[in-house]
Amino acid sequence: MRLGEPTDPVARERGAAFAKAWADYLAALEQSRADMMADPGCADAAVRDAALFLPAQMQAAAFYMQIAPHTGYPLLQRTHVGEPIGLNWGMPNPDFDYRWAYLDGARRYRIHGPRKSAATFFDIIAFSGYFVDDLKTYFQGAINEFARPDGSIELFLGPKSKGPNHIDLDQSEPHNVLTLRETLEDWAIDQPTPLRIECIDPAETLGPFSYPETDLVARLERACVLVRNATRRTVDFYHQVVAGTGGVLNQFYVRKMNETVRVNNGHPDNVATHCSYHVRPGEALIIDTMMPRSAVYWGIQLADLWWRTTDFTWHHSSLNRKNGWFGPDGRFCAVVSHEDPGVMNWLDPVGIERGNVMLRVYKGTDTPLPETKIVPASEVLNHLPAAMPRVAREERRCIVAARTDGVLRRYGF
Repeated sequence: MRLGEPTDPVARERGAAFAKAWADYLAALEQSRADMMADPGCADAAVRDAALFLPAQMQAAAFYMQIAPHTGYPLLQRTHVGEPIGLNWGMPNPDFDYRWAYLDGARRYRIHGPRKSAATFFDIIAFSGYFVDDLKTYFQGAINEFARPDGSIELFLGPKSKGPNHIDLDQSEPHNVLTLRETLEDWAIDQPTPLRIECIDPAETLGPFSYPETDLVARLERACVLVRNATRRTVDFYHQVVAGTGGVLNQFYVRKMNETVRVNNGHPDNVATHCSYHVRPGEALIIDTMMPRSAVYWGIQLADLWWRTTDFTWHHSSLNRKNGWFGPDGRFCAVVSHEDPGVMNWLDPVGIERGNVMLRVYKGTDTPLPETKIVPASEVLNHLPAAMPRVAREERRCIVAARTDGVLRRYGF
């Protein structure tokens, strides 16, 4: 008998189950790496380097989403999905503050805050699992709908109830997921609305990060599902984008809500347009589009081929209605180029020659399809509206410094 091996037969059986679950989890991570490396896109050295980073990000995400959460001591997590420094997988929106919680449907919870949100869009979705084929959505709506007469926020979640401000969860589902999205369009001013979550049932004796062996087995099994499905989505996504344009790069297509998007936690109010770009040094991709007649949110961003958002903390890689320039005719024109063209609407790919452009429209009355063209970087100004403001080098430095400050403050760095 090896040192540390339990002598009790039941304990040995549990130990064998945990050993298998742990081995399966490690195998899922290795399969994630192998699948990424097998993709034809990895023939490009830069694309391969980005792919090598993703399995490690998946391991961190799986820990915070599936292994660690204690449903008796819930948190509104803000860093494990969308934090731009290291956990930017899943193409998070630079203008959104994402918060996540993991809840047992048999427990009762309270979310509360001192005031309503001033954002144009602050949404909550409750659903079962994450990256699972039988995902069920229980609720989707605006946080401000749960405002009390004094302007504060209070809502309850758990088994079916007739009480006010209540979101019903499936009592038989031990791992419900709560996702909050709050728009922060003005990075210099907007800050996340303060909210907290608490379990209002009696607390268990076991605290966070301490679980029975059988519970850890179930958590590792869910972690395997997350790693496998998230990797599959990552590998498949840019192929889907290229297929959406008939195999043509540097063109957009509208990706409307469908079952695949829904299962992957796509938001039902978001109609996105996607473009798989290939822009070499010395080239520029011109993007020209009309704005929707009406929308609660509009924003454009860049990402690499693996759905990892291009750094927006230290680079000018995204724009929205507050920090972009729009012509008097309602048109938006932007430039994706490795060289700063010295204009307001520059999207910096940060050295990524092959990647994705995503334009989100939330609750839009329409979704115009952008027009695109590749031009020499030296001729960019000939293809832009003459009225677009010019940005000198020092002004760009100040703009990026302000972005950096806004993002670092948002995440508490």
